Amino acid sequence: MINKNWAFALGILSLSTAMVAADQTQQMDKNPPMPMGVTSQPTGVITPPVAPTVQNGADVFLTADFIYWKVDQAGLGYANSAYKPAASTTYSQVVNGAKQHSTGSKYDPGFKVGLGLQFEHDGWDLYAQYTWLSNGKARDSKSNTDSNEFLHAESGYIATFAPISSSTPLSHASGTYQTNFNVVDLEMGRNFFVSRYMTLRPHFGLKGSFIHSRFNQSFTYANALPTNVANGVAFQTTWPAAFKFETVKSAQRSYGIGIRAGLDPVWHFTRSWGMYGKLAVTAQYTYNRVDAIDMAYLANSNGTKNSTSGTQLARIRGSSHQITPIIELGLGLTYMTWFYDESYMFDIQAGWEEQVWINYGKYYNAASYDGNLSLQGFTLKFGFHF
Repeated sequence: MINKNWAFALGILSLSTAMVAADQTQQMDKNPPMPMGVTSQPTGVITPPVAPTVQNGADVFLTADFIYWKVDQAGLGYANSAYKPAASTTYSQVVNGAKQHSTGSKYDPGFKVGLGLQFEHDGWDLYAQYTWLSNGKARDSKSNTDSNEFLHAESGYIATFAPISSSTPLSHASGTYQTNFNVVDLEMGRNFFVSRYMTLRPHFGLKGSFIHSRFNQSFTYANALPTNVANGVAFQTTWPAAFKFETVKSAQRSYGIGIRAGLDPVWHFTRSWGMYGKLAVTAQYTYNRVDAIDMAYLANSNGTKNSTSGTQLARIRGSSHQITPIIELGLGLTYMTWFYDESYMFDIQAGWEEQVWINYGKYYNAASYDGNLSLQGFTLKFGFHF
């Protein structure tokens, strides 16, 4: 009799436990728990979104970045120099050993600002960010003070069409480069857990850009070019004057829009601290407009440039349409903190970013050469989610 009572009691207990478990499962399916911070993996949710929790359908978040980047444009050589072999005065004998001089690059401050909406529906967000950078003027110059060294212009009308001989070397050359960089990124993304300490934010959207660049070159010839030297151009058989100075001013303006997609992972080694990465690629339709003017000047009696004697040697205008591949990379550390029951979040990121705009640059000194535009530098980002 006792054994029957124990069996009946155990059966009742098992049935009650099963009913309670089933009720809890149903409640969890109806209202799955939201993630509590970055290191608390909730149960019952597949790829749960990262906190903060979203209320009333959508929440706003703001970002602001301080950037300290430099801009490198390939193809900005303005002069070549090389040492002449013994008993030689011609450039053609030393061209193979020439060293190219280019404008180089410098670091300058800029900024990014962003505005986003994080939706309660499945944790998706909509984010727009504007980037501005002006690199000032990167400048370089070269003077020829060695009689055994040959300095020759990389480009320019005189360097292109005049016979290259002892009458065309330079005593001084310089180049400057400046870029105004304006970019807007618009993206849809979702930031979610893939493990207890790892989050991913895949995103896709559009990139738009407006970039204005200037590349100026200045040449001072060691000897004034004689007017009876034929330049090989059919419509002009001799130089109109004994020029000693030449300037080449080039400008490139580009407008573009394209499809952009990327992935932003974060590995959290504590609740607040983590290491982040960034990867984004864009295929941007770009319209380029190039304008270059080549001017020659006479010398004053004291050997300085006579600015009022300018003669236009060449004017080049052109435009092109292309697909520009763009690669963006980033790596750094991030700190996050939550407050008011994880309804608000503040985060800081500090790291290094790089961008490569493939075959972007087009300038008069290298008409057949499309040079990569590269940006890199330190980035400090602040974000507030509320």
